[in-house]
Amino acid sequence: MKYLVATFLTLACLAFGGGVVRADVNDFVIDRFNADYVLDNKAPGGSLLTTETIDVVFSDNNHGILRALPKSYQGKPTKINVNKVERDGREEPYSSYTENDNLVLQIGDADSTVTGKQRYVITYSQERVVNFVGGVPEFYWDINGDQWKQPFLFVTGSLKVVPNTLSNTGQVACYTGPAGATTGRGNCDISYNPGSGEYQFSTTKVLNAGETLTVGISLDGIAFAPVTFKDRLLDFKRDAVGMVIGLVLAGYAFVSWMKNGKDYPGRKIVVPEYVAPKGLTPAEVGMLADYRVDGKDLSATLIDLAVRGYVKIHEDVKKILFVTTRSYSLELLKPDYTKLKAHEKGLLEGIFTTHTQGEMMQLNKLNRTLMYGKVQSARKDIKSSLQDTYGYLESKSTTKMSIFMTVGFVLFIGAFFVYSFLGAGGVIGLLIGAGGFLAFGSAMQRRSHAGVDMLEKILGLKLYMNVAEKERFKMMQSADRPYAEPTKTPELYEKLLPYAVALGVEKSWSKQFDGILTQTPGWVASNAGVAAFSSAQLGSSISSITTSFSSSFQASSGSSGSSGGGSSGGGGGGGGGGW
Repeated sequence: MKYLVATFLTLACLAFGGGVVRADVNDFVIDRFNADYVLDNKAPGGSLLTTETIDVVFSDNNHGILRALPKSYQGKPTKINVNKVERDGREEPYSSYTENDNLVLQIGDADSTVTGKQRYVITYSQERVVNFVGGVPEFYWDINGDQWKQPFLFVTGSLKVVPNTLSNTGQVACYTGPAGATTGRGNCDISYNPGSGEYQFSTTKVLNAGETLTVGISLDGIAFAPVTFKDRLLDFKRDAVGMVIGLVLAGYAFVSWMKNGKDYPGRKIVVPEYVAPKGLTPAEVGMLADYRVDGKDLSATLIDLAVRGYVKIHEDVKKILFVTTRSYSLELLKPDYTKLKAHEKGLLEGIFTTHTQGEMMQLNKLNRTLMYGKVQSARKDIKSSLQDTYGYLESKSTTKMSIFMTVGFVLFIGAFFVYSFLGAGGVIGLLIGAGGFLAFGSAMQRRSHAGVDMLEKILGLKLYMNVAEKERFKMMQSADRPYAEPTKTPELYEKLLPYAVALGVEKSWSKQFDGILTQTPGWVASNAGVAAFSSAQLGSSISSITTSFSSSFQASSGSSGSSGGGSSGGGGGGGGGGW
């Protein structure tokens, strides 16, 4: 109701209140629109010099007019170039922009207005303006265009062809009306003037808004070269240069990555490892394995903290008909974080607010904003630990990664500001270059020689936890087997489980303990029931816990006109208006 009342009062003030009445920028009449064309055959498809004289009468204060000039004809770019814009014999300021494949000239001064009679003269050049029908060239052109919102009292024009070898025996036709109209042939005149060597044309009735004068003049006898495939390729010369620059930038990023970002070659032999890397937490192992600190790495951290007695995981299983849902809560058992690494401490601080023993927190009620900040800090702490404490990541590659990512973002942003200078190819080129710098920059982080050795041990641990029984027997017979496989016990399962989660093999690791795990570990409290327990079920629950934890870490062509079979419109279009 408040919105309705406010709207009603606003409309009432506009209808009955005083104040300045703004002019309707389209409330003007065009007395005469005259276009004089000079056409020659120097360029493929012809070159056209156009001089438009537009006499308008403004009924109120306006800044000026808009003139929309088509940038293409018959699907080919016309290479339009504006030479001069005048008002009443003096140079007039203007700006331009592209809209609907038109070059729109905004003629006038934003700081001043004009009213009454005004004469605008626009001179511009184009190429590829000749239409070919059955191999015969013709000038099939919209004179004023069909996109105006104003009426035209008169539309006139002339065409002079250089070299002038035309005669008055060529086929000609003219049309008036909206685009596609074929009934306006009696509302215009077109004739050849031998004295001036020009074709002259004009309307014989007022053109309403959205109506244009279209002329079709056969150019038989003059050699106009059609636009070839080679000419079209040359259109993209500037675009090609821009794309080549982009490819060079992307190539440079690739070469730099090969030199500074690609890992050192290791032994390339992975043998089973039966113990976790000394001193490394599951999240640090996960990050060293794939350069990312993702949800499963952070989930592995919480499971590791549960195994070590810092928290307890409570699983609430509900089954409605055939649908089973699981929700999770965490209970803080040890509020003393002094022996924890920075990323472990940060996660616990993001989850628990009072930091008192026995505090419970449901995962779906976490403060996502606070948690997101703690996760970002944890990622930095883990990377810093691997780089500065253990020396497993090269610091110089980290610096290069930052530089490349910065350059990539600068190129990406810059691509949106260079279109007017470099064209579409320049934009695409910068985007290619930006993509190269961002892609290879994000991969620029490199493991040190010690880091490559540690990676092979991590892959060996993953191999051990993920291997099937048939393959395990082969491993036991292998000469590369470093020492005897440890006996499977619930304690071994719990000790390596967080690393299995970080490496994504928790289900296969749990499956290897069929018959060994007979009850739910003490760090998990579940209402699923002991009778239904199995190691496979536990592996499924661990995957469900990982998924739930991970989600908690996220932040929120035309026919011939000269033969008489054409219509108005279709010869270039265009239009205009006021502002």
